[in-house]
Amino acid sequence: MISKNSVFLIVSSFLLNTHTMADEKVILGAESTVQQYIPVAVGLNVGSLGYGATLMWDTDTSVGVTLGYTHHELWYNKDVSTSLGTWQRQSTNSRSHFLHVEWKPWQVQSKLLLKSSYLSVGAAYLQQSYALNQPDHERSGIIKSNQISPYIGIGMRPMLGLHWGWLAEMGVHYIPQPSMFLSQETAQSIWVKKDRWLPVAQIGVVYHF
Repeated sequence: MISKNSVFLIVSSFLLNTHTMADEKVILGAESTVQQYIPVAVGLNVGSLGYGATLMWDTDTSVGVTLGYTHHELWYNKDVSTSLGTWQRQSTNSRSHFLHVEWKPWQVQSKLLLKSSYLSVGAAYLQQSYALNQPDHERSGIIKSNQISPYIGIGMRPMLGLHWGWLAEMGVHYIPQPSMFLSQETAQSIWVKKDRWLPVAQIGVVYHF
């Protein structure tokens, strides 16, 4: 037969457990995504340096890292001044591998566009080749240039929903004055008069995991 002390202990334990469960927070309707654990996004973009793809990692709420690649091929005529005279550029093949660090200083702002804006600094490894000819002298050749170019820019990357967003960015590359090798000359290096500042712009779509 159960004693009064046993009944008292059972009732006390039940009431204590009920009180403890009532104090626990219950979360209903929450959606768990990879973004909570791995803040990574991928993007497809097109711009003045061509088309490409990016991989973005938000290391902090205000700091991110972007790794990307772009490529383009253009066919057009343009005069290029060199130490061997004026040549006509007929096509350009350009590739860019870049690494940027992004800083978002306006995270506390309520406006979406300002909150999603960022400053970007980094560098790119630019690989460029130009098909040239001199119709008057019946000469042709290819100029190639591979160099690291510092970069600074500003952009915005607002979200349109839980996963999708878009980006827009503009900036400028600094390109040291290159010495380039003309393939169909006597193995000599030539100087090409080229702008040291290369403005760039791009737009794209972003998917956050």
